[in-house]
Amino acid sequence: MKIAVQGSNGESIVLDGPNLIFYRLHGEREVMRNLASSYVDTEIKPIRRKGEAPKNYDVTINCKATFSIKMPVAERSKLDRLVDQLELAALQI
Repeated sequence: MKIAVQGSNGESIVLDGPNLIFYRLHGEREVMRNLASSYVDTEIKPIRRKGEAPKNYDVTINCKATFSIKMPVAERSKLDRLVDQLELAALQI
């Protein structure tokens, strides 16, 4: 199963089978790759401006390495699916 979460700054995190991959430059440059089974946890923090609903999230995914991305609220459902799959992969060790 391939799940891609697009960031606000041309970055993306892609779960492609057993690999979690971090890309920059709109998918043109692979920066980091880790096994999904090395997943530890995820932190999702809304970025709020006073009096406004959040438009973006700061997301940190901890594996062997740490993946950080700023993503729009519209990508949240994809992120939730990606995290669900990472949790399953981590249990299958």
